[in-house]
Amino acid sequence: MSEEPLNQLAEEAIEIKKNHGFPIVNDFKSEEQKFLIGTKLAGIHAEVSEMYEAHRVADFENFIEEGIDVLIQTLELLRGLGANIDIELRKKMEYNLNRPPRHGGKRI
Repeated sequence: MSEEPLNQLAEEAIEIKKNHGFPIVNDFKSEEQKFLIGTKLAGIHAEVSEMYEAHRVADFENFIEEGIDVLIQTLELLRGLGANIDIELRKKMEYNLNRPPRHGGKRI
């Protein structure tokens, strides 16, 4: 397995998207890309909503499938913008490890 499995999966997902004729996000600041980023975020939100609907009707298989769609689209977006997902995820997990219990007064 690769030293950077999430980056590799994201690159594969981007290639699949390209091969199917879909635009790829690759610039955080251009006007055209700003619209595309917003569209991608809306798509991710739609997948989360589909995941919620699967939960409501206790459809576990569809719940998992929609969750995977959320992951794929998020990986594509972040990697397309140049993020080193494996490193950034590790940094965030280490940061969270050292946070106090229920930081920010959150109940859940």
